[in-house]
Amino acid sequence: MVCRAPILYVSSVSDFQWATVIAELEREFAKRELRDHLRSLARLKAGYERQVVRLGGMPRPPWTTERIVELASVFQVAPFADRYPVAARDGLCPHCRANLRPRDGIAIRAVIGERTLLECKRCDGRWLVFESSRT
Repeated sequence: MVCRAPILYVSSVSDFQWATVIAELEREFAKRELRDHLRSLARLKAGYERQVVRLGGMPRPPWTTERIVELASVFQVAPFADRYPVAARDGLCPHCRANLRPRDGIAIRAVIGERTLLECKRCDGRWLVFESSRT
């Protein structure tokens, strides 16, 4: 027997309308009297609006396949979960084991939430460091 899940239509990233989605969720949560959900959504909305103000005027790069794969790799989403090893921030490259100083040997490629993507300037190897392992 084959289990067939319903297909959910997802618009492309460039068509995503944040305000429309939030307004619809607010209406549905209010209609169902989901007060905790409304409070959580309000916090999310406030944080998003602060981020929009903070990043206002900055150019937004287009979404490309490469960018999406990179994000999936950083967030360890299959099948890209093992693309970058997770290591401690100890100054050692997990690829070439070089002892690197932050200024001279390690480049920060991305900081997303509690995750930092680092790159070795010696071997070009990349790895992830989580907030809990920062020193």
